Amino acid sequence: MRKKRNKNVGKTRAQSERGAALIVTLLIATLLLLAGGALILTTSFSATTAIESTNEIQAYYGAEAGLQDTLNVLRGNIASHKNATTPINLKNAADPSISNEAGDPFGVDDDGVPRLSAWLNYTYKNGSDWRVPVSANYSPINGIAYTIKITAPDEDAPPIDGKPSKDDGFKKPNPAPNPKPTMPAWHLWHCGHCSWDYSHHPFCKHHHCTAINAVWVPDNWEYNGLYIESTGYGPKGAIKRLQMTVAKTDVDMKAGAAITIIGADGNANPHFDLGSTAQDHQYKGADVSNKTDIAAFGFSTDDLAWVNGPGGEITTADPHCIDVARTTELTSSNTPKFLQSADAARRTTTNLAFAAQAYGGYFTTYNGVVGTPTVPDYVFVDGDATLTGGAGLLVVTGTLTMNLTSDFKGIVMVLGGGSMQMTATADNHFKGLIFIAKFDRTWDPSQNNQDHPFLAPSFDNSGNSKMLFQFDSLSAMNALDTLPHAVTGVVER
Repeated sequence: MRKKRNKNVGKTRAQSERGAALIVTLLIATLLLLAGGALILTTSFSATTAIESTNEIQAYYGAEAGLQDTLNVLRGNIASHKNATTPINLKNAADPSISNEAGDPFGVDDDGVPRLSAWLNYTYKNGSDWRVPVSANYSPINGIAYTIKITAPDEDAPPIDGKPSKDDGFKKPNPAPNPKPTMPAWHLWHCGHCSWDYSHHPFCKHHHCTAINAVWVPDNWEYNGLYIESTGYGPKGAIKRLQMTVAKTDVDMKAGAAITIIGADGNANPHFDLGSTAQDHQYKGADVSNKTDIAAFGFSTDDLAWVNGPGGEITTADPHCIDVARTTELTSSNTPKFLQSADAARRTTTNLAFAAQAYGGYFTTYNGVVGTPTVPDYVFVDGDATLTGGAGLLVVTGTLTMNLTSDFKGIVMVLGGGSMQMTATADNHFKGLIFIAKFDRTWDPSQNNQDHPFLAPSFDNSGNSKMLFQFDSLSAMNALDTLPHAVTGVVER
């Protein structure tokens, strides 16, 4: 029997699929809409992030500017607008009464935070919010600024009555000496082991307790380092903090003589000429600052025997130009550590050169004064130099010519070339310390495994200069204070 075909089957199926395309189209459109929305949102976030990132970068630049300006202050390139004659050093920088401006809104008694407002220009003031603007016409909405906070390490803080310092190597002698040693009256408050008053401060190794040659020098104490925190402010509330550790560049300057001459390791005699018409008492170890007297000249063992022996420059002429004590033998106890070997001398000379380059006191030749008595300076000459006067610390790696037309107060180090000659004709004075050592600073690579010891130095006054050389502990310590401070680390807080 033939079956009858249902003519409505195809029609019914088509009717049941009606609207499927619309649903697919809507799904695809929804997906495209979501993707587009995500793209728009991502683009918006990226733009916002870019803007915020720019603000953060500007805040970082502000913090960096604060660190650089602080270094300029600590290196003596910016004078205090509170008192232009106030010297900058680590001690004064960390003392709020000196570091801060008298009109500092925080004041000294409120928080006691030193911020160098006496040196830096905190010109944006909004109540207690006081900042140093970096950008012109500064405002917190669209400008860059910074603030500074200075902290001294706890272990290097000034001693507190009854509390020993945290880092110290002093040991009480047992039994205590009798009679007890004497000291300047100003020194009693600070250094218990000098007065043997153990109940006060039994541990102490701050600088002025053992100054040059154990000479007490007032007000010479200073921190060995500081923490400098710089907070940078960018537009729209962006803030970055950087902390820098600054260490005092220090060189051991203990000396047994006003003029220390390091002899050759190979026993070659130095060139030592006092001249034929030297004036009486031209070389003195008596301290100008009335602390502790030392010898006029210090020589290594062989050179001391030579200058004092038959044919020697000192004995044969019996010169009245050298005051008693005339000479002393250099030992490990009266020779600076950096002059106890040629390798140590080379390292120190290189470090002093780096410090001068960072400070702006590096030269390849020099002729003139170095600093002034009120503002001593630090100068490193990688070559020959002529000194005419001034005050401070002078390092010369070639030949130094002393042609003083005015007095000089401080320290002179002739390292490397080890040659010093005098040509001054006027009665001007050198007051401080002199160190002379000759050694090779560089050599051919083929000599890398060879010894490069001290060589024979030269001290020549054959021009019969009328200069007076005399030890001065205070001038020497002031010269040491001119050494620029080194940055030992920077971190983001």
